[in-house]
Amino acid sequence: MNASFRAVAVLVFVAASAVAAQTEGVPPEQAAKQRAIAAAQASVRSVKSAAAPTSLASFTSAGTPTTSVQIQGVAGAGSVNRFDTIELVVSLTINGGSAANVDRPYEVEAARGGLDLSADFTSPSGVVRHVNGFYDGVSTPGQWKIRFVPDQISTTVPWTYTVTAKGGTTATATGSFTCAAQSSIASKRGWLRVDGKGLRFSGDNGWFWGLGHNTGWKEDVEVPSAAVMRSNGENVLSFWMAEPWIQQGRDPVTNELLPARRAPLENVGSGLGNYNQSACAYIDSVVANAEAAGLYLVPSLWAHDELRDANAPWGNASWGNNAYQSVCPNGPSDFFITTTGSPAIDTEAWHYQKNRYRYIIARWGCSPAIAGWVGLVEIDGTAGIYANGASWAGSVRTYLAGIDPFRTNLGKYPFVVTKTDNASSDAATFPSFLDLMACDSYKSQSNDYAIAATIAGEVDTMRGYGKPCFHSEFGGDIGGASPASQPTHLHNGIWAGLCSGDAVSPLLWTDGGSFPMVDPATTTGAAMLAHYRSLSVFAASLTYLGRPELVKALPSFSSTAVRGWGMRLGTSNDRGFVWCQSTQALNRFSTRPTITIGSLVNTTYRATWYDAWTGATVETITVRATKSGNTYSLRASIPNSLAAADIAMSFQPASEAVVPFGRTLSTMTVAGSSAGAGTSSGDDAGRGCGLGAGISIVLLGLSLAIRRRSPRA
Repeated sequence: MNASFRAVAVLVFVAASAVAAQTEGVPPEQAAKQRAIAAAQASVRSVKSAAAPTSLASFTSAGTPTTSVQIQGVAGAGSVNRFDTIELVVSLTINGGSAANVDRPYEVEAARGGLDLSADFTSPSGVVRHVNGFYDGVSTPGQWKIRFVPDQISTTVPWTYTVTAKGGTTATATGSFTCAAQSSIASKRGWLRVDGKGLRFSGDNGWFWGLGHNTGWKEDVEVPSAAVMRSNGENVLSFWMAEPWIQQGRDPVTNELLPARRAPLENVGSGLGNYNQSACAYIDSVVANAEAAGLYLVPSLWAHDELRDANAPWGNASWGNNAYQSVCPNGPSDFFITTTGSPAIDTEAWHYQKNRYRYIIARWGCSPAIAGWVGLVEIDGTAGIYANGASWAGSVRTYLAGIDPFRTNLGKYPFVVTKTDNASSDAATFPSFLDLMACDSYKSQSNDYAIAATIAGEVDTMRGYGKPCFHSEFGGDIGGASPASQPTHLHNGIWAGLCSGDAVSPLLWTDGGSFPMVDPATTTGAAMLAHYRSLSVFAASLTYLGRPELVKALPSFSSTAVRGWGMRLGTSNDRGFVWCQSTQALNRFSTRPTITIGSLVNTTYRATWYDAWTGATVETITVRATKSGNTYSLRASIPNSLAAADIAMSFQPASEAVVPFGRTLSTMTVAGSSAGAGTSSGDDAGRGCGLGAGISIVLLGLSLAIRRRSPRA
């Protein structure tokens, strides 16, 4: 066997995860997702023979202790722009030998054979941030690195840093760099932080609103590419950090691990505490591409498949490929136990989890492209749903917040663990002890019409906890006995989410099976992208979108065939937006139904009706508010000229300048919480809700790419 053949990526099917087991015990609505997973597992069987059989790597908690460390030098750029990354490469002598002369490079404790590398960065104004270093084994030999992103500009005072390496002995080195200019990438506005019910950029204090999808476990999570997503108005991508069932095979001649970029960070082949560097290199590229395009990422640290054995509520899945079985003798239930004994000490499972989380934050946490983390996808399918799941989730959140100096704001940290609404009645309330609210939604996956009320109702529940909320997954199953229709199901879900006050639109689940990919090369994918475009252009006209002061508009209608959802800016009560959904095409109404929006101030309004399917303005009217009790109401007739069954409207004082649909948000401002509506004030001035760069598009003829559908009850 030649070397080039041995070097190919080998993906080995986990035999324990038989296809039949993938659907046994799961809720009926989850079966389509599990079938896609089973198909993905089966597709890699054909290459299994190219690698030596993989068994659980041997493991012991003890390692050869690290007794000494010296820093020979630190290499890094002399200058870096604000919100760009500076990478320090630290040359070390370990145990009297080379930088690779450490038994366990991903371990922190010297007694276990590890090394603790970190740095303190001091800004020109004196703010100190502590970040951890990491071992990058992608290159040969491997390198010790520290990544950092500066957020303060000074033309006269440099940033300084002190690098510290601990391994039996302690060594330090100092250095500096200048940060004199803003990043050339206009979308780099800082890290997203939790602020009330909203997400806010740390750099300019502007509010963020997200629109995107979820590629889950796909071998290539970048379908479509970051650039295509941005050109179609999306700005959020969520994905699993691995395909849980993929093992790293071994070269049958050298017994070396072969690359497998989507195998878990720790898997049966690599063993506990050894991190899959081909997977790390792949995530490096995903993060870099996102930064360049202005895309925000929501990676999932764990997925339910990784923590399911035969005792899990949804049955066995990929626990057989989870290296943590080395320290979890009772199965996945042990994974969720963080302490033991009296006084309490860390369990071995928690010790290695902390090492893993530290590595993730050290390698990728500084990037402004990371919006936040889903700690575990659908915990209700795992053993974590039993005694210790919530406690474990809280421990992970606390640990991440303590080692991530970029995203924590007033004690709040963007991390969530989810349940799914078709398996758990408390899916929309479960993460209330965390700082983000999120759930997955599949109970209306086969109903194009009902999905709107499902999404809106769950957003309302989650938002009631006073925290940013979103659906980390939802989808329309086009392959079932009563299939959904795409792009109709997507359309109704994302419009309902926007107009119910979510911080990020419902993220469409895409696995290429019954839940099609948002792939511009396919008819369905291109049509779905067109709906992202039309919604993003509408959202771009709402300069206050994402602000936590938004409250429910509570529209009412003259016809029982119409329902809708909307939001108004509660600090001024003079602007907002609504989406109206009908049981029939609007052009079937012989007379125009009316909409009434109350709790407004007394002024003359400009109301603009918007074709949510094509992105075109239908009509703009001027209407005087009418007195309604102690407040005023806006009453308008819904256009009945469209063949579509839904339509959107925005309203604002007629005296204000029109914000044209299609304008790029990167040139716009959005008021902060202390400023009046429609103004910019001091450091509350932002540049839109993050949908900018890439949304300046021409909507001429867009309707040709969109298949209209009347709702199905």
